[in-house]
Amino acid sequence: MAAQIGLKSLANFSKQAAISIKSGLTLSRTLTLIARETKDRRLRNVLQEINAEIARGSTLTEAVRAHTRRFPSIFIEMVDAGESSGHLENVFARLADYFDTRLMLRRATVRASVYPMIQLTMAYAVSCLIIVLFSSNKVARAWTLASYTIAAVIVLGFVRFFFLHTTIGKGIWDRFLLSVPVLRSVTIKLCMARFSRTLAMQLESAVPVAEAIERSALVAGNGAVANNLRHMAEPIRRGSNLAEAVRKSKMVPPMVSEVLAVGEETGNFSEALERVADIYEDESLVVLESIPKLIGPLVAIIVGIVVIYLFYTVYYVHYLKPLLDMVGM
Repeated sequence: MAAQIGLKSLANFSKQAAISIKSGLTLSRTLTLIARETKDRRLRNVLQEINAEIARGSTLTEAVRAHTRRFPSIFIEMVDAGESSGHLENVFARLADYFDTRLMLRRATVRASVYPMIQLTMAYAVSCLIIVLFSSNKVARAWTLASYTIAAVIVLGFVRFFFLHTTIGKGIWDRFLLSVPVLRSVTIKLCMARFSRTLAMQLESAVPVAEAIERSALVAGNGAVANNLRHMAEPIRRGSNLAEAVRKSKMVPPMVSEVLAVGEETGNFSEALERVADIYEDESLVVLESIPKLIGPLVAIIVGIVVIYLFYTVYYVHYLKPLLDMVGM
């Protein structure tokens, strides 16, 4: 199965395309220049194929639709809307902002988890070192710990694969994130930011509302939230408006329905959704940036307790206990 082009490459491509087309370069020349300069081999190959298809008489939209496994649906729909309206440069500029924002949120999520993981890894390494140094048979103990470490890495790798790459495991993980109050809050904020931004762009592309909701739910990032969001499409097909459908959703915060109600009155749903996305992106970043500051001290305390316990245990077994045995205590 062909791998999808990464967010960073899509953001860079969209920026370069927007600037080049706005500067007056032809589409063919734009694609040629970007393909020549990009370091992403997959993107380079796809752009060369798209350029060849355009040279044979295809439109950009037709050429891009031939690579649905490489490009996300939002990219394809926006290109279609931009080509139809004759404003490709504006569409590429919007796509660049969209992919940049998603990339920023992804990096913030990774940063929030890296520091605690480093602390836990260092704690494990220090614990192993203490055990080996105070062991009577250092070589045998080192080999035993190495075997345990390898086994732990294999088990963790399997667990990671199960929870991130299997349908059952991902469903369990998604529900777990929503069952813990603190994690539920940040998960819903991230999902609503992605959903709102994508839905705004889908509606700008003249995609029908119900279909736009179903497509936008796919990028929410949490299966349980996505299923709930997809259900909003049914009331709309039966004649309800978007604000009413949102009010009936259990996952969507009340603020969203209020903002959309205002958007409905003004006739500008896209702008209202963009505001919602801005709010939740800002709130998500604040929470993600605070996680290491909150978890760091807690992990440090746990690590300290473990190290002190190990020191005490080793000292008691190798020094204090023999001494007590000698004096008959």
